[in-house]
Amino acid sequence: MELLSVGNDASLKKWNHSSGQLLSAARSTVLSSHFCAVDRATDVVAVGGAAPAIDIYTMPGVVSFSLVVESESTA
Repeated sequence: MELLSVGNDASLKKWNHSSGQLLSAARSTVLSSHFCAVDRATDVVAVGGAAPAIDIYTMPGVVSFSLVVESESTA
């Protein structure tokens, strides 16, 4: 994987980095990471994937917090 997409919004695409360096430095809790977005102004890194969670980093290798989406089924 090289450059991974976080959506069609141009403002998001400009933050895309090659995921190789960032993900090799990061110990993400998200299995099967599919995207890595970086805010160049703050160096905040977001890593996400197939799991309903996104890990947020403020520096390489350190998870600051993890966002998890819990779905509720209605019958």
